[in-house]
Amino acid sequence: MRSNDQQRSSMWTTLSPEDVVPVDHPLRSIGKTVNEIFAKLSPEVSKLYSKGDRSSIAPENPIRPRLDSAPREPVICQRRARSTIASSSAEAGKGTLTYIVKRTRSGSFIIALLTVVVLLNSRAAGSPRAGSPACSKVQGVYHGTLCLPTGRGLHPAIVIAGGSNGGDTESSLASEFAEQGYVASSVEYFAGDGLPLAIASTPIEPIGDAVKVIRKRADVDKRNVSLLGISRGGELALLVASHYPSVTSVISMVGSPFAWGGNEDGSIAGWSFEGKDVPYLSTQNVYSKGLLPREALYRAIRDKRAVAAAFIHLEKINGPMLFVSAGHDEVWDSVTMARYAKQYLRLHPSRYPAQYLEYPLAGHLFFYASRADPSGKANMEDIKSADLTTRYTAAATDAWAKIFRFLRSKAPA
Repeated sequence: MRSNDQQRSSMWTTLSPEDVVPVDHPLRSIGKTVNEIFAKLSPEVSKLYSKGDRSSIAPENPIRPRLDSAPREPVICQRRARSTIASSSAEAGKGTLTYIVKRTRSGSFIIALLTVVVLLNSRAAGSPRAGSPACSKVQGVYHGTLCLPTGRGLHPAIVIAGGSNGGDTESSLASEFAEQGYVASSVEYFAGDGLPLAIASTPIEPIGDAVKVIRKRADVDKRNVSLLGISRGGELALLVASHYPSVTSVISMVGSPFAWGGNEDGSIAGWSFEGKDVPYLSTQNVYSKGLLPREALYRAIRDKRAVAAAFIHLEKINGPMLFVSAGHDEVWDSVTMARYAKQYLRLHPSRYPAQYLEYPLAGHLFFYASRADPSGKANMEDIKSADLTTRYTAAATDAWAKIFRFLRSKAPA
C-alpha cells in the first residue's frame, strides 16, 4: 500500500530544507517543478499499488535527493546526427534512467521511471532552457565558434578541432561543452573562408592562437585549458599541445600520435609550424601500389622507422593525455597508433599520466552514436544490425562518461 507523500520540515535540526538552500540556487526552481509534476502523477502512480497491507515509503520521498546529482551527470545523446552532451530531453531521460537503474534495486524501478518523467517534463523538447549557452562565430585571430556557459566565476575551457572534413564541423560540440560549464570553442583550420583548402603544410598556429585567446578571457581558469581533437584533429591536438605549454590536457579521439602527410596521397607535409614543415609519415609509396586509402594507411604504419621519425613529442605536453581508439576503425588503425603512443611514452616518459580507451567493436566515429540515430555519422558503413547499433551506442556512452571523468580528474584543486 502506498503511503502519503509527506515532506518533513525538519530532521535532527530546527531548520527546514528551505532555510539552508540559497535564494538564487537552481535547486529551488527544480524543486518547485518536481513537486508540481509529482502532484500530477500521483493519481496514476497510486494505481500501481495494492489497496491493502502496510504502507510503503512514498516513491516521491527517495527520488527528491537523487535529483540533486542525476541531472548533472554527463548524458550522451545526439542532435541531428551530431554528438551532443545532455541535449535533447528524450535522450537525457534515457541516460538518467541508466544512471539511476544502476544505483537502485530492482524493486525500485518506479523510482527510476519517475526520475525520467521529471526530467522530461522539466526540459520540454525544443524549448529554450535558462542554462543554454551563448554561441557566436569568431573570425579574427582564429576562425570558429565560441560558446559561453551561464553562471559567474571561473570556468574550465576547451578548444575543439574537427577532422579531415574541414570547416567549422564541431560548433555544436562546443555548444554542448558550454552546457556542461566550459568556455568552449571549435576551430576551423582549413576549408573555410581565408583558410587553406586542404591539409597540406597547414599551419598549426590557428589552434594555438585559439588557446591563447581563450586563456586570456577573464572568465577562464587558466589552470584548466584543454584541447580535444577528432581524427586528423586528434593528431593536430597532440601536435599543438606539444608546442603550447598553456594547454593543460589533451584528448585525441581516434587520432594519431605521429604526423601524417598532406594532400590525398600524403606526398607532402600535413602540418607546418613557424613556417617549417613538421616531419611526417608519407603514404606516397603505398598509395602508388594501387591500394585503397584504408589499406594504404594501415600498411604505412608498419614502417616503424618512418613512424618514429614523424612522432610528436608527447613528452613535451604540459598535462595529462587521453587516447581514444576504435577496433573497427574503417579509416585508419587508431588502436595500433594509440598503442604506439603508449610505447613511445615508456621510452620518453612524461611528467603527466596518459590514459587509453580502446573500443574493439567500434568504428572510426562511433562517439557520435546515440539511440536517436545510431548509424548517422557514427560509422561510414551501412550498419543496420540492432546488435551493432547497441554496441556503438554503448561504446559512445561509455567513452563520453570517461572523457568527462578525465577532464574532472585533472582539474586543479
